[in-house]
Amino acid sequence: MKYILFSVVISVMLFACSAKETTVYQYLNKLTSNDTNLLINDSLYASLKISSNRNLVFFLNASCSLCISDFVSFAKNINDYRFDSLIVIASEVYDFIQTDYYLQRENITLPKNSRIIIDPKNKLFVEMANIYGDKNIFLIEDKRILYKNNTGYFKYDKTYGYVLEQTHLKK
Repeated sequence: MKYILFSVVISVMLFACSAKETTVYQYLNKLTSNDTNLLINDSLYASLKISSNRNLVFFLNASCSLCISDFVSFAKNINDYRFDSLIVIASEVYDFIQTDYYLQRENITLPKNSRIIIDPKNKLFVEMANIYGDKNIFLIEDKRILYKNNTGYFKYDKTYGYVLEQTHLKK
């Protein structure tokens, strides 16, 4: 009996370790809007001037070097994501110069359908944090939040790029 239990445990561990990672873009790209998705806060929606199309919204603390680095790494594979518009809300700065410098240094250009919103007084950040907590990336379509998370929960894998841990696959 011990041996059977031991082999079952080992088999489960081997299967779990060999399972292919779920990439962030694969997971986000298959999400669709439906009535079970949470509606975005009306005030935040109006402030961001979001269209009803598929929008990828990224809240970036542009005065934080680690945050800029995470954003640049994320932007390297931005074309793998399915969205109609990218909206970047940059907090605590009066420009996007430092972030733009690092994007150019890595030879990364944001898609033509990108919009940068400067939020130097953190009004949008505070509103977002009060409503949704520590989330900094949102996928929004038809006024519904398909996905929200904090990019700090993303894990970088050399083979797959940004992947989600199984515990963070919830919407």
